[in-house]
Amino acid sequence: MRKYHIKRIGIAILLTFYFFMLTTIMQGEKPFSTSADYFALILAIIVGVLASLFIFDERIKKEYEQDKVEKDERYLKNRAIFNFYFIVALGLVIPVVFAFMSISDMEQLSLIFLAKSFIFVSLAYTILLEIVKKKA
Repeated sequence: MRKYHIKRIGIAILLTFYFFMLTTIMQGEKPFSTSADYFALILAIIVGVLASLFIFDERIKKEYEQDKVEKDERYLKNRAIFNFYFIVALGLVIPVVFAFMSISDMEQLSLIFLAKSFIFVSLAYTILLEIVKKKA
């Protein structure tokens, strides 16, 4: 069970760090340009870790049970197939998007666009992976 608490702490820290970086980029600012940003990040990490340990204790127990199911060979096989097709689809879609952007005379990509695209692709991947998990 300790492994799941450590995993939860790591996920909370990484997600908070990524959230702070991406939101400042999407607002058109530089990440961590002031000392208040560092203070806010540290405070958010502390709150996130404490919340993930105490509030979501029941969820940690569910993850323990889910881990048993995820080690099922059928799920691992389906996930590997899904990952392959997702990467192939991403490889096919990205050049088409770049060609469309080139046709519409877009010469530069902004960091805001890239951050929003990253969030969209990450959410789509997570949602599709959950669908694969439910079908397995």
